[in-house]
Amino acid sequence: MSQIQSQDDAGSYPLTSNHTAIPMDDIARPVGCLEIVEWAPSDASKRKYKREVHYFNDVQPGMDTKIKGMKSRFKRIKNISGWTVYTCPEGKLLFHHEQNSVMTITNLLDRKNIEEIEIGVATILEDLNTYRAEHADVPSDIEICVCKATRGDEDVIAYYFASMTDQSVFWLKDVEEDIVTEFERKVVSEAHLGLAMQYQFWYGPQSSLAKHDLERFLAFWGEPGARLDRHDTALKKSTRRPRSWIFALISPFLFFMPILYMNEFDKLYVDDTVHYYFWRMFIAGLKRDWENSITPATVLLSANVGFLAIQSIDTGKPDRSVAQIISYISAVLSLFVYIVCQILTRHHRHHANEQATSALNYIIKSEKRLLGLQAVAIAFSLPTALFIWSMLTFLAAMVVVFFDGTSSVTKISISSVLLILLIMVALLLYLERDDTVSGATSPYVRIYCLILDAIQTWWQYVTRWIPWQKGSSSNDSLTEVAPSISSRSSKWRWFSISSSTPSPRAPQVWH
Repeated sequence: MSQIQSQDDAGSYPLTSNHTAIPMDDIARPVGCLEIVEWAPSDASKRKYKREVHYFNDVQPGMDTKIKGMKSRFKRIKNISGWTVYTCPEGKLLFHHEQNSVMTITNLLDRKNIEEIEIGVATILEDLNTYRAEHADVPSDIEICVCKATRGDEDVIAYYFASMTDQSVFWLKDVEEDIVTEFERKVVSEAHLGLAMQYQFWYGPQSSLAKHDLERFLAFWGEPGARLDRHDTALKKSTRRPRSWIFALISPFLFFMPILYMNEFDKLYVDDTVHYYFWRMFIAGLKRDWENSITPATVLLSANVGFLAIQSIDTGKPDRSVAQIISYISAVLSLFVYIVCQILTRHHRHHANEQATSALNYIIKSEKRLLGLQAVAIAFSLPTALFIWSMLTFLAAMVVVFFDGTSSVTKISISSVLLILLIMVALLLYLERDDTVSGATSPYVRIYCLILDAIQTWWQYVTRWIPWQKGSSSNDSLTEVAPSISSRSSKWRWFSISSSTPSPRAPQVWH
């Protein structure tokens, strides 16, 4: 009996119609030859991870379970019917026919597979030699990459040619450009198409050059409309995602932070591509913020418990005081900060180290849900927003105790302290303007700038949905509010922090 059990009789990989080109003219094939179709190196590399063989849970049939005495050498198959057997770094077997310059990842230990592959290769070589006889500009170092696959219920032989001299892939027949661009971009010139071909060529050997070539292709490198900044969009159709009225109504209650996160998404997800390096930095920063929010929330929860345990506050009556009720709210909010942080941290525990494809899939999947990425922005805002509400309610509870039934001296003293603290914060922001305290990247200045930006953006969203009536003086005055806010932005340029400075591009894959 065979030592292995195939997943199916053909032992082949399924093809997806999106990435596999159908030849415009069928290649003539002899009897017994499977249909030959074109595919890309990116498809071949992905198929490598599709399982073809399954082993038995118990003793493999035909295997001798006894180890012979003094046996210290164990053979591994190196050749089979003219094919040299290699092992990929991941462990997958790779078969190479040196005489015909053919490579395949199809399991040739299966006799049926090797027969079908060799018939398909013979057909491809015949057509290639015919083309060579009629054309003189054919590369001399062509390597043929083939694989047995399935399209629907039909087995096919998928192939592509590769040349190290030209650092390109190609086929015998005409194919659509989407086979190499993977629907990421439309080709704008022959040189632009060459970048996609180089990307596919280096994708096969899993070289870091593939990431570099893909990045250049997506950025229209070498074209008149090349993207020079990661925030720049080269497509005519704007990829900025619209904000719904529900999002605009919720944002103020979360201190406008969802708008800030949506602005970050607009910078990370430009022209339907994800900036891999900056996405990792963004998620890693979020995780640190969520983890750091747990300790302050726990401290605030303990403060509320201690506050409620004060005898002058806890009178033991069924009807609780205003201060007690507000403190209860603060304690519940602190508890939910911990719960939300745990959920978000666990859900995104691998996102900081994921590949660009996973990041893109996460964004695409999120956009298909209710509110799309706006819901993600709201979720990311919850830990900080809940903590701020918890602090404010705790402060409100303390203020109630300070001013309820206390003497004038107490009220004046507390009011004076609160006023002094507010003035100090305002003064600190003012000093930050002239860099008196620290540099322009101070977190206080950044927070102020972001909040001011968010309020202006939120007001613009709101004014779009209010049904203004023409000819109304009150409406005219209201419609002038948004422009007046925008016009004041020039006065706060000293608060701005440049975000358009070109950042160093790390090796990244934009999918």
